[in-house]
Amino acid sequence: MSGIVFFKTQSLDIIYHFYHFTLEMDIWLEQPNCYIFKKGNLLLGFIEAEEAETDGIITIFHQEKKVILNAYKKFSSLITQDLRVNEMFKIYHFFICDPEGRKIEFQTFLHPLPAYTTLEETLIKRRSIREFKDTQIEPDVLNRIFELCRYSPTSRNSQAYSYLVIHKKEDLQWLAETRGRAGDPILKAPMAVLVVSEHDKTTRMEQDADIAATYFMLSAHAHNVATCWITDMNKDTVKSYFKIPLKNYVSCAIATGYANEYKEVPFRREVNEFVKYDKF
Repeated sequence: MSGIVFFKTQSLDIIYHFYHFTLEMDIWLEQPNCYIFKKGNLLLGFIEAEEAETDGIITIFHQEKKVILNAYKKFSSLITQDLRVNEMFKIYHFFICDPEGRKIEFQTFLHPLPAYTTLEETLIKRRSIREFKDTQIEPDVLNRIFELCRYSPTSRNSQAYSYLVIHKKEDLQWLAETRGRAGDPILKAPMAVLVVSEHDKTTRMEQDADIAATYFMLSAHAHNVATCWITDMNKDTVKSYFKIPLKNYVSCAIATGYANEYKEVPFRREVNEFVKYDKF
């Protein structure tokens, strides 16, 4: 189910400029005397009317404290309530007002959250993280991540992939050392996941396991869990150590945990630079 929160406005042009250019919300849909804005999974509509509706609070939140701090600096001239920690709700927040007096809250939660991001946001913002907090991932969060992994596509629906979760420090140490410096993220994470496909269930072991690895990383990001994939793990030594049948395929090891760093989205090519039609 999806939804839109609507407000009546007396000044549609001013509201358009504020939410589109000042708050940098996308125009999701334009209709007669009406704009619907989009930010992440927030759909916010304004329709022209004789009286403006200004009750309630519009809350924009982000999982990274740094983003809220940047917003605080950017909107310093509009602030109506200063940046502070709210101990009751475990949030870090401040308030501004829009041109018609509606309260807008910017906040970050000071605790892990259930999944909330859209697929679009997940695809854009997932990064390889190499610095992790010591915090263990809660079993219910890990289970929700794997619930989405059940839908990873496989050849002939073989469902031949498996995930081996590694928690023990000595095992993480050994696994990291098999890749030298490239394995450092495993040393800094509270756990790692080996993605395996079974030779007796599929003739497309590599493809099935590689796609399953991608599903895991996207699902983890959607649940605010960070990952970093480490390749070159399809080795007999790795299989023997973890008692994986030698004929199976190990796609990668994925360092997994709560991020202790924030990474902006780097430069990306334009679509017309990498999409070809008919002939390469």
